[in-house]
Amino acid sequence: MKPKPVALPRRPKEQLIDALQREFPSLSDATNERVSSVELMIADAKKDTVAPRETRPGGGSTSPALDRMLKLREELSNKIELLDAGIEQAAFESICGKKDDTEDVEHYKGTLGVSVEFCRQYEKPVGQLQWLDDLPSRFTGDRDDPGNVAGERWGSGGLISNDLFLTAAHCFGQTGGDWSRPRRNGEIIAPKEIATLMRVNFNYQKDGSTGVVRKGDDFPVLELVEYGNDNDRAVKVDFAIVRLGRNSTGKLPGEVYGKLLLAERDLTEAGAMLAMIQHPMGKPKMIEAGPMHSNVGGRIVYESMDTLGGSSGSPILAENGEIVGVHTNGGCTAFSGANFGAAIGAIREVSGVLRGLAGEATPVNPVRPASNNQPNSKDPVQVSPQQQQPQQAGNTVRFNLEIPVELGMTLGTPVVRPIGGVQPLAQGAIPAAGEASVSQAVAETKRLLGSQADSLLDVRDGYVFRNGWITDEPAVVVILKDSTERARISLPSTVLGVPVEVRDPGLIDLVADESFELPEIAAIAYVPPEDFKLEFVEEEMRVVCHASPDASWSELEKFLKDTNERLTVAMYDMTAPHVVEGILDAVKDSPKTLQLIMQEGEAMEEGKGVKGDDWRETKVLEYFAEGLGKRFTHVPASVRKGGQFASHYHIKVIVRDGSAFWLSSGNLQSSNQYVEAPKSGDWWSLKELNREWNIVIENENLASQFESFIRYDFDCAAAEEAREFVTPEEPQFLVEEAAAVARVPAARPFHRAPLIVTEKVKVMPLLTPDNYYDEVFRLLRSAEERILFQNQSLSILGLDPRGRDKNDPRFIDLFSELLRKQQEGIDVRIIIRGDFNPQTALERMSEKGFDMTRVKTQSRCHTKGIVVDRDKVLVGSHNWTNEGALVNRDASLIFQHEEITKYFAELFWYDWKTLAERSVGPARRVRRAPNGGGTESRAAFVRSAGWETVRLSDLG
Repeated sequence: MKPKPVALPRRPKEQLIDALQREFPSLSDATNERVSSVELMIADAKKDTVAPRETRPGGGSTSPALDRMLKLREELSNKIELLDAGIEQAAFESICGKKDDTEDVEHYKGTLGVSVEFCRQYEKPVGQLQWLDDLPSRFTGDRDDPGNVAGERWGSGGLISNDLFLTAAHCFGQTGGDWSRPRRNGEIIAPKEIATLMRVNFNYQKDGSTGVVRKGDDFPVLELVEYGNDNDRAVKVDFAIVRLGRNSTGKLPGEVYGKLLLAERDLTEAGAMLAMIQHPMGKPKMIEAGPMHSNVGGRIVYESMDTLGGSSGSPILAENGEIVGVHTNGGCTAFSGANFGAAIGAIREVSGVLRGLAGEATPVNPVRPASNNQPNSKDPVQVSPQQQQPQQAGNTVRFNLEIPVELGMTLGTPVVRPIGGVQPLAQGAIPAAGEASVSQAVAETKRLLGSQADSLLDVRDGYVFRNGWITDEPAVVVILKDSTERARISLPSTVLGVPVEVRDPGLIDLVADESFELPEIAAIAYVPPEDFKLEFVEEEMRVVCHASPDASWSELEKFLKDTNERLTVAMYDMTAPHVVEGILDAVKDSPKTLQLIMQEGEAMEEGKGVKGDDWRETKVLEYFAEGLGKRFTHVPASVRKGGQFASHYHIKVIVRDGSAFWLSSGNLQSSNQYVEAPKSGDWWSLKELNREWNIVIENENLASQFESFIRYDFDCAAAEEAREFVTPEEPQFLVEEAAAVARVPAARPFHRAPLIVTEKVKVMPLLTPDNYYDEVFRLLRSAEERILFQNQSLSILGLDPRGRDKNDPRFIDLFSELLRKQQEGIDVRIIIRGDFNPQTALERMSEKGFDMTRVKTQSRCHTKGIVVDRDKVLVGSHNWTNEGALVNRDASLIFQHEEITKYFAELFWYDWKTLAERSVGPARRVRRAPNGGGTESRAAFVRSAGWETVRLSDLG
């Protein structure tokens, strides 16, 4: 029977180059040229439909392009594992990040999160499924077809008794990939027969001393004992159990290699360490490890453990070596997604075999040390082309191989769930111990403190933080006024059975203190202009999307150099010398002009850190005045109680010649606009500089809208200045300098190049207090698939002394809509800034009901972006605080454009997977700046004690 033709999909050239060079560093620079040739061949072959080469009579090709590809394989000395991936793309990749971190089991150095001893103890019972070599001799009838899988290395699994082998059900399926399975008498064969056409080999791994691949020890598959995808099952789970026979020496596999124990219950704590021993792409045995993301609805999810085709069926091991799941599905890419498997609890529910094994407490044959009694051969083993098995669960499977992709598959009937391992709490609820007991413990703690209360900012209910992250366990939280007061506090570790946590103050705690209370949210004098308004635009434009630190100053510098007439600037902070000089150079020739409205003050310390050489505001203004004379006009923004804006003129917009503009989440400081371009392969810029999203747009309609509002702000502020209103000094805070971060992400440092779009684009400009609330609420309400939220703040206030919610009803609407979408099952991921003691912010999110397994913190996160589905993205400067979202002056844009959305989504996924983490990090001491910002006493304190100044808006 002639097999169904298959089309050869194309693999991106850059991925193939990267993979070849990583796997075979000895290849010359000709690799690039060779891969380019392969790419052209693939493109040619894509136009044709060809039958698999293994089934063509005489082995000849029906496609000249395919013949050239096969010849090239031979020239590369049979390095076909990666070239097959490049030519056929049939192995559904699931590498979490830019780099495959799996390591050979006998070369493992303990770097992935589990010990070397762990690997030695638990790798032996893991084996590899492989099709028999003699399939053609078993299918000789006129209507028989052996397929093209003879000898292929197919999947992985683990021994759970002397002769029972646990793996994935889809390994015995009849469909998937470019492979044709055997058929008998023209009909597909059942999984039970497929299983008997395979064997399991153990000890197929590289020798730790020589690096030579050991000869595998083969055991025949006698029968398929249980098949979780059987059509007769009411509930399908992707697992299978096969019974193995004896090897050539007459022994059962468990007698030689021992077995793995089954966990009695599912893991539930997000972040628990997992390990997977596997045969990815049919390779010799490898190990991978990483934290569990979640375990909900029978699915155990992991975002940092790499797998490939051939990993299916691998046992997922807890830190104690027990099996907590079976790997079934890949979905990771360089920037997104997750891999996952069937949880042991879901398997046990439908498996009579596993329930029957539950009484076994110890292995019948203990796992042998790596050095004792191992079959050993120093003869190299020829690696066959690797099996490229689709990942399947349930009745339906869809693949989406775009990069990035989160989980590129649809699995059977959708399950409505809260995503993650922690069930969302009802708004305002306290779990476990109960509201009454926690409130009683808070009251008792206050009584025990007595006169020590003078050393405190607050005593309240909250949550226990364990291993750096929030749990759902209630606690009494005691917030100090200053870290130096800790020695004065004497409290037991629990009060009325509730844990007590004594914490240094975070910025949000100091801001919440009555002595630093901000102006009332409604107390602003802003009146929208009558002559113009913000309007939706769908026009031809040039859009340059870029990020900091990846490509910040280089793009802004180009933008400034194209100035012909004027720059109109609305800014919160401008201190970077190279930026100030670049602005002056742009307008230095008469009659060019510079109009600037900016909030007074700055956050910096001369001679310290990234901003050590930045200029004070007074120097910046003097520099412009001296260079431009009357062609420079400036006014401080109207920020005060009863002024135009509540507390911050937080906008970051530069309009050029009324026809183009630059808009950013970041200020014009060296931490946002660093003078030097990032160095390849260096983590410094990504870890020490701010993450920002930036936009340049050339479109007169949009540019004129922003310029009109900036000039309106200027005129209103100038009128107030003429009436001699005094703008109060903004509160500033001193934050202990962050210690050097030892954690280096496993992935490579990656700096994304700008995206340039020149076509018709749909854009909605946003400003507060004008239209941000309405448009963003509408944006969130539109979400059907996902919301990726990255902001330095999601600052939800608590209750006042009389039990009333301090949050403005409109801000409640915004974060409640975000929460509602998550509870409806939309994939809502949240990144907030993590280097300003975010415990209180995280607690309030948890209290409202957010799934904290979908939340991470990121040091230096200054982004204010929201990605919705795959075609909408918000970029701008709006913090998610009551004032930032409502009554400060900020600017953002909402794009309805798939390519622009994809660009910023990829930035989000890179940060989520490499820079963000579920950890609040080490505590940093915080205090109010002595005598306000900018004084000599404050500067002296900063120089002597190693602190950095933070303006209130930097808190969110």
